[in-house]
Amino acid sequence: MAVEKQRWNRLHIVGMTGMVMASLLWLSACGAADPPDGESSFALPTDPPSGGGPMPTAEAVLEDMVALMGSQQDLAVEAYITYEVLQDSGQLLSFNTVQYLDMRRPNRLAWTTVRDDATVDDVWFEDGLFTMLKHPENYYGRVEDLPTETTAAVDVLEDVYGIFVPFSDLISGHALQIYLEDSDSRMYVGEAWIRGQWTHHLALRGDDFDVELWVSAEGDPVPLRMGIRWMNEEGQPSFTARFRNWDLTPDFDDTTFQADLPEDAERVIVVPIVDDEGGDW
Repeated sequence: MAVEKQRWNRLHIVGMTGMVMASLLWLSACGAADPPDGESSFALPTDPPSGGGPMPTAEAVLEDMVALMGSQQDLAVEAYITYEVLQDSGQLLSFNTVQYLDMRRPNRLAWTTVRDDATVDDVWFEDGLFTMLKHPENYYGRVEDLPTETTAAVDVLEDVYGIFVPFSDLISGHALQIYLEDSDSRMYVGEAWIRGQWTHHLALRGDDFDVELWVSAEGDPVPLRMGIRWMNEEGQPSFTARFRNWDLTPDFDDTTFQADLPEDAERVIVVPIVDDEGGDW
């Protein structure tokens, strides 16, 4: 039986996976299947911030989160991600990645993806030039003449080239549309204790997706966990991201967003994808 690891649509909502990472660390000893440090912490909960008072609406929490993300000039975050997909045999399989994302508005982005099969992608975007280096294959691809602004470039990379940009909703200009306009219902589930701090637990539902978000209830309203399931896709694939080490004032150096390619890396040509009807996107 062939294991179908890739059944993911190019949806703007993915970059939540479509909200948001350069000199990102090489993870020679990092197992992508291991949870982040502190994920198994059993710190006892404190009194909830609401103090038994009225709860906010889901819309209010989302608006605060999106406003914070959109106001950041610089941003860095790490995420431990689990994908699950139902196979034709009926068995549910899980695949894990660790992602590191750095962003500097308006025109710089970089990320590293470490998968549980030990493959690694290093990606840099700067002023309209996109470069992706794949390990251990040691080949790279480039897309030139993209829009210089990150939000517009992310749209082209996903829609035209089928390149998944981590948490693109968090770093794009489409976040409120994704979370509010594209969802049919939004529910404030309650306060939830996540990794040693209180969060607002939200549930959203659209025509073909279910989303859960856990947004920090104290301090900056950053997402600490996110879950998505695509109900109408084959295998009903799901995506769970556990965020850690949010840094809204990162200390980037001049090389963070500049491609660092080995001298012997081989270049491959990146071409636009073709849609199901046989035409270019």
